[in-house]
Amino acid sequence: MAEMLEVSWEKLTAASATASRLPYAALLRERDQHAKLALQTRTAVDRRFELARIIADAIWISGESLGVISRAKTERQKFQRGFAQNLLCPFSEVRRYVDIEAPTDEQIDAAARHFHVHRNVVETLLVNKNVLPRETLLERLEAA
Repeated sequence: MAEMLEVSWEKLTAASATASRLPYAALLRERDQHAKLALQTRTAVDRRFELARIIADAIWISGESLGVISRAKTERQKFQRGFAQNLLCPFSEVRRYVDIEAPTDEQIDAAARHFHVHRNVVETLLVNKNVLPRETLLERLEAA
């Protein structure tokens, strides 16, 4: 991911969460092809997902100067989340860690650790692939 963003991972993980009090993160492109990021997340796992969403938004906006990463349910935000999920945690690889016929919490946790993502990313992927029922995910997210 650091190569895609042309910056070292150390700088990405050490960067301040300048948007931590805002309801969104943002990417601001400048004329000379450089960009400034306003990041929300602090932990490496969450930061990777946020950065993958920023890459997705750069694809979505294709040349616009401002990209917004929020919790909204717009098509744009859904694209960001889906792109990030598939980039960081491809289903073909998750199947190596999770028995899709009888997934367990331990398997989901192991896959999340392997792919350096939050377990919700793995669970959402399994719901989207009809391995887990949607109600289970919604119940877990509401309880959190």
